[in-house]
Amino acid sequence: MLGEPCPGIFQVRLVPVDEWRGSKTRLSEKFSKLEFQHFQQTRIFLPRFCPGSPLENLSSKVFTPKELSILSKGSLAQTYVNISEIITSVESGIFSSHGEVENPDLLRGEIVKSILDYKPSLSLTSQSKEEIKILQKLKKDKNTVITRADKGNTVVIMDSADYQNKINSLLLDKNTYKEIKTDPTDKYTKQLRKELEILKDSRLITPQMYRKFYPEGCSAPKFYGLPKIHKKDTPLRPIVACYSSPATGVGKFLATIFKYLLTTQKSYIKNSIDLFEKLKNHSITEKTILSSFDAISMYTACDVHKCEQALQRKLEENSTWADYKTLEIDTIMTLVRLCNKFSLYFRFRENFFLQVKGLPVGTVLSPFLANFYMDFIEQSSLNSFPLKRVWF
Repeated sequence: MLGEPCPGIFQVRLVPVDEWRGSKTRLSEKFSKLEFQHFQQTRIFLPRFCPGSPLENLSSKVFTPKELSILSKGSLAQTYVNISEIITSVESGIFSSHGEVENPDLLRGEIVKSILDYKPSLSLTSQSKEEIKILQKLKKDKNTVITRADKGNTVVIMDSADYQNKINSLLLDKNTYKEIKTDPTDKYTKQLRKELEILKDSRLITPQMYRKFYPEGCSAPKFYGLPKIHKKDTPLRPIVACYSSPATGVGKFLATIFKYLLTTQKSYIKNSIDLFEKLKNHSITEKTILSSFDAISMYTACDVHKCEQALQRKLEENSTWADYKTLEIDTIMTLVRLCNKFSLYFRFRENFFLQVKGLPVGTVLSPFLANFYMDFIEQSSLNSFPLKRVWF
């Protein structure tokens, strides 16, 4: 049984009446804007708007106006082509195809020709060449870290020491992370291959699935932080890039199944237009309370076992994943557990860490598991709530 929701995943804060009224006014203004968006039949999608300056210098370094102008344009330009990564990816793809590529040597030749023919300097103006030189110089400065903000497109500059201290404050949480001496990627890759082979030999997954899930060319997920410039003291949001971890292939496949289950949740909202559609026929009065809640460190606070139970219940109650009936629910749950088991680690610079509790941060699967578990918490909480609900 799922039992009680995880304690401590939400934080309740009492606020003064004036602050509450101000918050309610802001939420009402947001809702009124949805009506305008609803009637926009043709929309031009621009880069995400970020109010305020496109550049936030939190470091102690003083930059020239030219440097600030270049940095304010957005993300750092990539000035080189990583040929080794391209070749590795091509060979990995050819190997995974197991003979489905008709002429692999021809493919290799065409890719090599494209790499050799690539001449980025021919399309660069003298001004852009100068900007690239300045960016390269800034990138070599070990005393500063140039990154993007957690929300929006703002470029953020921090002192390296400040960035490192804030990363340390996250990683020194012994209840969540544990430093290990060696990289477990090779060990995890071999173990996952063995588990997948057992599933294939037992005919629980098809040979095609086995090839799709088969991990190769793997590396440890990379840990970094994005500054929350909208919050006091600019804390970092921990990010783990898992695109090359052993269980990535399994996770991507499972995500194609689970995305159909999201729409079965009562609180599912596709976007702001969808929210307006669901609220437009309800009466919103002065006495109506529009509220929202935020989970604290949701992934690491979630109980993995309860998340898996919530998922299994969803699979048993819904048939929206009928196209994937070639897999039994027990097999899907086995794949989910393998994905979680071999994704709870990462690398920060030269050090390796295990995540000792919660869902793996950064995997494609964790948002779905957290969603299904949060749905359970929402429904359990609302069913015991004394006030009348206008909509949920």
